[in-house]
Formats: sequence, C-alpha cells, structure tokens
Amino acid sequence: MDVKKLSTWLLDGVEVPEGTAGAVKYETDAIAPETGLYAGGMTKGSADYRTALFVDGGKIAENQSVTAAIVGGSYDSAKLEGGVIKSENKHFNGVMINDTDYSVKGLTMVAQGSGGNDFKGFGAGIACYGKSNVVVDGYAFDGAGAIRHGVFAGGTKPEDKLTVTVKNSFVKSNGSKYENAAEGMSGCPWMLGISNDGHARATMIDGYADVTYESDILLSDGWGVLSIDDTGDTVKWGEYSIDLKVKNSVVDVTTESSSDPSCYATYSIGGCFNKFYGCTVGNAADSEAYKALKAAMKDTCVSYDYATKKYGMTYAAVVANEHASAGWYDGCNVTTKYGVMYHKTANVRWAPGTESEFAPCGVTEVKNSTFNTYGAAFLVKACVPVIEVENSKFNSEKGVIVQLMVCDDPGMGNPAYAESVDTSAPVEADPKYNPYDYNLRNQTFFRKFNVNGFVGDVQASFKDCKGETALKGNFFNSITVETEGEGMKWWGQNLILSFDNCEIEGACSSSTALHDEYSFFTAKADNEYGAIAINADGYEIKGNWEKPKSKMPGPMPDMGDMPGGPGGPGGPDMGGGPGGPGGMPDMGGMMPMMMAEPAWAFTPELDENGNVIVIGTEKLTADKGHIISTDATLLGNLSNTASPTVNNGVWVALKNGSVWTPVGDSFISRLEVESGCEIKGTVLMDGAEVAVEPGKVYTGKILVKG
Repeated sequence: MDVKKLSTWLLDGVEVPEGTAGAVKYETDAIAPETGLYAGGMTKGSADYRTALFVDGGKIAENQSVTAAIVGGSYDSAKLEGGVIKSENKHFNGVMINDTDYSVKGLTMVAQGSGGNDFKGFGAGIACYGKSNVVVDGYAFDGAGAIRHGVFAGGTKPEDKLTVTVKNSFVKSNGSKYENAAEGMSGCPWMLGISNDGHARATMIDGYADVTYESDILLSDGWGVLSIDDTGDTVKWGEYSIDLKVKNSVVDVTTESSSDPSCYATYSIGGCFNKFYGCTVGNAADSEAYKALKAAMKDTCVSYDYATKKYGMTYAAVVANEHASAGWYDGCNVTTKYGVMYHKTANVRWAPGTESEFAPCGVTEVKNSTFNTYGAAFLVKACVPVIEVENSKFNSEKGVIVQLMVCDDPGMGNPAYAESVDTSAPVEADPKYNPYDYNLRNQTFFRKFNVNGFVGDVQASFKDCKGETALKGNFFNSITVETEGEGMKWWGQNLILSFDNCEIEGACSSSTALHDEYSFFTAKADNEYGAIAINADGYEIKGNWEKPKSKMPGPMPDMGDMPGGPGGPGGPDMGGGPGGPGGMPDMGGMMPMMMAEPAWAFTPELDENGNVIVIGTEKLTADKGHIISTDATLLGNLSNTASPTVNNGVWVALKNGSVWTPVGDSFISRLEVESGCEIKGTVLMDGAEVAVEPGKVYTGKILVKG
C-alpha cells in the first residue's frame, strides 16, 4: 500500500505556499491515524499534518518532519533548543510530540496563515499528544490566522497522563486574518455573548491532560485565550479529566483586529478545573505584572508589545456543563466585563442532613483576589453553580456581585434572543418550586453517574470579606419566568447566600430584570409575521423577514461518532447540558437539543452609520426586545428592579459576626441571623416589622429596608 505523500515548500527556510518563486519542495509521509494522535468527538476533517518536527515514541520521525524549516538551534529525540520556525502559509505545525518525554527551550515561531483545526492541534505551534511529558521554556509564538493556536494538548486516554508545562513564554494569536482558510470551527458561538471579531483560541486542551502555564504572557485578539473543549468523561466521580493551572501570568485580549474586542480568558467545560494563581487577567498592557514578564523574555524576532481595552476581556471564565470548575487565588487581579459566566453548569452539593454515595463535586473559588467588572462578578444563566469566596474584593461598575438570570442563550440554531419588555404583566408561580426550601434535582453526569437529589439552587458563600474586602454591591435573582436555552427549561430557582465574618453593603433581593439594550423591538400585529419590527421609540424600521436557517459554527460529529450516540463511544464531553429541574426530563449529559425555531426572523437594515432605518410614522407599543448575532455582546447586560419573590427566592444567612447594611429594598424568602451578627435596617414579615431573633429561621414574604 502506497503511503500518502504531502508537499511542503520552503524559501530560505520559510514555509511558503506552493508556487512561490524559488521555493524548494520537500515531501513527507502523512501521519497515519493509528499513530494515536488526539481523536475526540470534534476532530472531523482532514489530518494532513505537515510539521517542522515530529517526535513519536521517543524517536524523530524523519520521513514525517520538514526539519529544514527549523532555522538555527539544535534538536534530537529528547529536546529542541533554540531555532526559529516561520510559516507564511496555512496549516503548518511547528513541533508535534507524541508518546515522548520532551523539552522545548528557546523556540520561536511566527505563523502567518490559518490553523487547520484546534480540536486536534492541526496548525499549532507546539502540539502534544499521548503518553508525553512536555516542558516548554522560553517559547515565543506569534500567530496570525483563524484558529492559529500556539499550544495544543490533547490526551485521548486518561491513563496516558499527558502532562504539559509552559513557562517563561509568550503566546499571541491574532485570528482576524485568513479566517476563510480555516477547516475547523473558526468562530465563537455568538450565544455566549462574545462577538465574532476574533477567530482564535490561543491555546487549547482536549480530552485528558494536566497542563501548567507559569510566568507567561498569553494573548488573543478575540474569542478565547485558554480554551478547553471536547473534554474527556470523568472516569471516577470527583476526579477531573483536565487540570489547568496558570501561575504568575498575564492573560489578556488585544485590540489588533478591533478597537472593541470580546474574549474569554478561559473556558471550563465538563470535567475540568481551571485554576489561576497570582495572575493578572484583562487590562494588563500597562500593568507592572506585564512589564516584569516582558523584561524577562529573551530577545526574538517577535514583538511582545500589545494594546488592550479595559473591558475587552468579556469573561474571566465561562463555566459550562456538569461539574466544571474554576478558581482564582494568591492575589489574582481580574478586570473583565463580567467575572464568571455560567451556563448549563451543575455543581453537586447536598441539602443538610441528606446523604449520598456521591461526594460534592464542582465549585468556583475566589480567594485573596480582586475582581474589577463592568457588570456582575458572577453571571449565572439559569443553572447550578456553587461559588465559594474568601477575603476577596469586588468592584462592579453596575454594582452587582451575583446575578441569577434567565438564560439568554437562544440555542445553536436560532437567529435571535427575545424577551417580553412588559415587567408589569402578572407572573405565574411555578407550583413545583419552593422558595423556602431546597429544590432538588436528578441528573446523569457523563452518561454514567446517576446523581439524584442534589441541590438545584445557586449556592454562593462569602467568608472573611470585610474592611478592605467588604462586599459593596448587590445580589439579585431575576429568574421569574420560564426560560429555555439550548433545550433546557428552567422555572423557579433560589439564590442561597451565606456570609461568614463579612460586611455587606447592598441589596440581596428577588428582582425583575431586562437587558439594557436590544437590536430591535417588535410590536404585536395581525400580519403573516405576527409582529412589526420597531425601534426603541416605537416606530417601524426597515429590514428583512425570512424563515431562519439553522447554522452550526463549524463541523459537528455524525451521530454515530457522538459519545453516547448510535455506535458512538462513551467518550469526550460534547457540551451536554444538565437535566431539567423539578420533574423536567433529564438530558443525560447529551448534546444540547435544538430549540424549535421561530416561524419568522427579522434582520434590521442599517444605514451607513450603523443605525436602523425608520420607515414608520405611527408610534407602536413594544412587546418584545430582540438581540441578534451581530449584537452578541448585548447578552448578559441587565438592569434590575428589586421586586417581590415569584419563582426567584433569595436566602440570606449571616454568620460569625457578619453585618449587613441593606441599600434600598431587599425582597427575600428566607433569613437566618446568628448571634453577634447585625442587620442595619428594618425587617418586615408580611408587612409587619419584626425584631429578628438570633438563630431563628424566618421564611415567607420578607422585606428588608435600608
């Protein structure tokens, strides 16, 4: 059987497109699938890896490496030292390492051209697979092109124990160029609230791996910096398939492709725990942390300078699916539009006095750190995270620390998110929901752990936040109406707040909330569309009505290849959501379902200045507000009005000398105040003022007035 041959062209050591005048052709054997490189559920497409160096099983694969592309430096089967790799073409890898303990020191790679598929390290600067322990030191990567990523780690089997350490390195991906050349998923699903200005995840981890970044500068111009996807199933309950640790590093978004970028610092999905220690995340270009790291970098042909925007980093983390977790420790300084955004998260905790064979699993931790945000520090989109905070400071321009909200993720196939803008309309109470006790739920995790009776409410605990780290801000639960996102239905959820040795100044309240901005509004109408599109002033606007077409961002697996699908392996997590609450069907960790698409979708026509074009003269009353993909960053941005509880209870427990100074009205459903704690306000039960007795649990219609 003939081995497939691949052609690579070099001009003065630079990898260039075929046909470049004066270039020399090099032929290599294709890397066969049985080599064992990462092959998860999202790795569809070709795998014609062309690489400067492929080390496999402790040996250099000479017939699969274009070593002439390494200019300077030295290498053998155990290490590479120095050298420069330059690519002015798409899909070219720098170094690929499989089933080998290997050291890469002082490598520089400049890549002008798209990557192939960041789900499998196709086009990565350094890609690590299999039973490898790879240490990268003093690496400089400057990539331009869709999904041109600097580092990839993909472990197919948990027993391989893939370990990657990257230190004293610089990784920057500018995804704004060559996006049409990418094979794989090359854009962020807009429903995350991130714009499509960036097309690169600067680093990627798949499957099973233990990855550490230390003393690094890590940058993307949009989408994501430290990404995890296609996560391997947890083998043993309570263990994580991927462990990401980032230490004393800068993680930021650049303004190379847009003056108004959006990006996440990290994505935690399924069975992974992403931890940051002493890091500066967002707004770091002028920080002392960045200056110190830059000064320590070796001189290369790569420029380490960059520009950023204060809230250009949209999220410090996105936490999604099953028991995904994240943490910030040891003086992290985070500056992002929102702190942590949660969707489809399900962290397991038990109601007091209940027992289970399953230990608690999944958490977000913030300890001895600072979060500077425009909006909420914790933005919870109708799911079940557990949040634990110690001695940390939160500065929110909108004055919100925790926001529990309806899910404004409309689903992968839908063209818009829509919500009623009539907050005066009566809200139906969910008969299965209890604002005074724990709402329990059942779920199958990773298609094999049937976990029943864990708390389906949001639990957020704060400890030792006083003095310099006093909690100044509001805690709102606005999930009053039925919400559906990616096939999951939610209706009724408590926000459980516990304060231990804390000072709190703000509201803790049920609320009604609306998004601050919309792409357009609609008014009800007796026409074929059932609506008229209008602007904020109520006048009809110009645009196109059409039946929406489902569009998925990039290649998706066949059903037979999906974990749990017909004939599919019980393998990597494909982004399955939690099962439904209170009698709703359990999703079983499977792929999110497509929502039923609306019969008609409207896209406004804009003038040369980007404004909607008004064509109506009669002022109409808005019924719904709509957000479309081009305005993705409008998602998550809410304004709250404290309101009586309907399906959205708030519990407040004050412990260990905590003092709450309420601001305005706080509508809560459960209150417990330990001896030695204090509420500097007035407490009313069913309209009558009460003197709160220490240790007594109050439930009902409770109003705390500041």
